[in-house]
Order: sequence, then C-alpha cells, then structure tokens
Amino acid sequence: MPLPEPVPITAGFPRHDIPVLTLDSFPGRQISGVLGAVEGCVTRSRELSPRADLSDILAVTRQDAVDAMVALALRVGADAVLGLRFDTSAISDGASEVCAYGTAVTLAP
Repeated sequence: MPLPEPVPITAGFPRHDIPVLTLDSFPGRQISGVLGAVEGCVTRSRELSPRADLSDILAVTRQDAVDAMVALALRVGADAVLGLRFDTSAISDGASEVCAYGTAVTLAP
C-alpha cells in the first residue's frame, strides 16, 4: 500500500503581540527597563513527519520556539524582546531541540 502524501509544512512570516527584534536596541524607541532573559524551547522528532522536508520542520519549530518565548515575555510584562537568537541541538537520532531566546524589555512611552 503506498504511503499517503505528506501534508505540506510551511512557515509564514510570524506576527507577534509584541515586537521581536534581532537588534540589541529598538530604533526610535527608548528602553525604560530590562526585565531579563526569556526563552522558549521546542522539541521535534522527524519521525512525526518522516516524508516532510527537514528544513520545513525546523522553520516551523523555530516559529513555535519564538511563540513560546513571546508568551513568557508577555507574562513578565514586556513591551518587546531584543537580541533574538536561536540555539539548535540534536537530542537523539531524528529529534532536535530549538530554543529561541532574547531580552525582555519595557519601552518608554
């Protein structure tokens, strides 16, 4: 019996409730407070979608990690996250963890 066609996994341009920048400053805005580091980590197994393209899986996983990081930033009262970075590591054969991290800040009005 043939395998079913895989469901396409596509990553879009993410929109968040607060700005998330790779910059260490916010152009045109003044930082009024630094709340600290925020992180979001997601683990994925390629076995969940063996026929999907690995780069698509990782793109969606990175977005999910950023979503988790933003959720934490909102819980601590952040207006933005600066210095977004990613860390990816292999946990086992076919499984990887992606962490998104940055600095939660408040902005002056």
